[in-house]
Amino acid sequence: MNQENKKKKIISASITIVILIILMILTSRPNKVIPMAEDILGSVFNPLNKAVSYTSSKGRDAFVYVFGTRKMRTENKELKEENENLKKEIAIYQSLIAKAEFLEDEYNLLKKTEFNLTPAYIISKDPNNFFINFTIDKGKKDGVKAGDIIVTGQKYTDSNYIESVVGKVESVGNNWAKVSSIIDENTSISFKNARTLELGVIDGKGEKGLSGYVFDSESDIKVGDKLLTSGLGGVFPRDLYIGEVIDVKMTEELVVQILVESKVDFSNLYRVLVLDRNEGQYEQD
Repeated sequence: MNQENKKKKIISASITIVILIILMILTSRPNKVIPMAEDILGSVFNPLNKAVSYTSSKGRDAFVYVFGTRKMRTENKELKEENENLKKEIAIYQSLIAKAEFLEDEYNLLKKTEFNLTPAYIISKDPNNFFINFTIDKGKKDGVKAGDIIVTGQKYTDSNYIESVVGKVESVGNNWAKVSSIIDENTSISFKNARTLELGVIDGKGEKGLSGYVFDSESDIKVGDKLLTSGLGGVFPRDLYIGEVIDVKMTEELVVQILVESKVDFSNLYRVLVLDRNEGQYEQD
């Protein structure tokens, strides 16, 4: 038992001595051992550091490629906002250009008209592409009544402007009025040919314009003739502009059918003029 304890003590002492010797060597030769340790550590960790650095660099590059730098993102946002503002400005300019001719015709008409015309804005319309039926922002308080005529200004000749018929007021509220336009299939207009004074009726709407017919089967009506309201029937006062003949044909029943193009843009109306029907001149049946 004693022998065994002695052996354990000898082994323990030997291990302690070896450790002390190693420590002494390390302490006495730091310039050689430490670099060696660094080399060992470097050979182990440098590839790992390079891999991490490479991955991090590629990650940054990928982020910049997809999202851009902060400066690039800021500039891109500013450019998008500027582009949207430019689009809005262009839309406004285009709208003004589109309205310029319309407003010029209206202004010139108001300078010479013999009628009392009340400007009105359209505030709603039926859910379709054309202003077949719509509502204006003038009503009883403005003197508007059922049967009043809706017109716009139209250049008739180089120096003459005329009331171009749009429709008529069907019902009226205190500050609104509902209008049925001449492109409504239920509306008919008695007309006269400005060139020959022959009479006819607009009684429908075709794909390319207003459709109608001439009373006289031997009519001389031609493409390019201008049609005016005749005043017959007491609905529309006479001499309002309807449109220009764009097609003429004879049916098997010897009826002269015509197609008429109105100069009113029924797809983009936004402002009209209300004509008091009591001021109009009518021919009674």
